[in-house]
Amino acid sequence: RADRLAAVWQVHSADAVIATSGAPSDRTKLARADGLVTTERGLGLAILTADCLPLLMVDRDAVVIGACHAGWRGAFDNILKSCVDAMIETGAAPARIRAVVGPAISVRSYEVGEDFVADFAKRYLTDTDLFMPATREGHAYFNLPVFVQRQLARCGVAAQTLDICTYESADLFFSYRRATHLGERDYGRQISAIALPTTMD
Repeated sequence: RADRLAAVWQVHSADAVIATSGAPSDRTKLARADGLVTTERGLGLAILTADCLPLLMVDRDAVVIGACHAGWRGAFDNILKSCVDAMIETGAAPARIRAVVGPAISVRSYEVGEDFVADFAKRYLTDTDLFMPATREGHAYFNLPVFVQRQLARCGVAAQTLDICTYESADLFFSYRRATHLGERDYGRQISAIALPTTMD
């Protein structure tokens, strides 16, 4: 049911919130954040993406779930840790959390400029192996899904990545970057959701 689906106004932040009810009908009243956590059974957590990646997490023993939206900025500022920390606050243990990274832009399609690489290296020097040379001078390809996996690993959480590229799969997924390259006026968004069942075995 739509009234049992929680959401946030996604702003590429590192902020996560605890959800206890469905999203308000007035979008302007949504919390500005990029992660949600809940222990409420039957309450779904929804994330919208179109090249950024959706991350869904669960600790079945603690009966807590989390969802977050991670583009490069959110991952850089560590929205992943914020979401994991919020789950821990509600009883989760990192070793018990099961996480999956959904469809997102792949390293093959995510070209960035040299300023991006330089800023990234200042904070994450050991992760600069996630850049691959691009054909255009002064550019590189960036592996966002693997960076997110590493950020989660630093929190003690192992994650599975679906390794499905939104940019390349035009027949299946919306893509902001593809729409931009094609000169399209707008682009759609995928919705990813997770919910605790009303009863758990």
